[in-house]
Amino acid sequence: MKLGFIGCGNMASAMMKGIIENKIIGSDEIIASDVLEASVCKAKNNLGIAVTTDNKEVVSKSDIIVLAVKPQYYEL
Repeated sequence: MKLGFIGCGNMASAMMKGIIENKIIGSDEIIASDVLEASVCKAKNNLGIAVTTDNKEVVSKSDIIVLAVKPQYYEL
């Protein structure tokens, strides 16, 4: 099962870390995206997950998607 996160800021990173540390899903089964290059680099280096800046790539490669962005960034 591939788990995708759209957004990989502090809260998303904490969730991913918990998932990995509790062996629910391995880091090789998680992909995350973010608009900030610094956030994706930090997540990749700290968690060992796949990262991208393309939300569509996360959706196409995931079985489950977690929307982890602040509400003011949702497009209506």
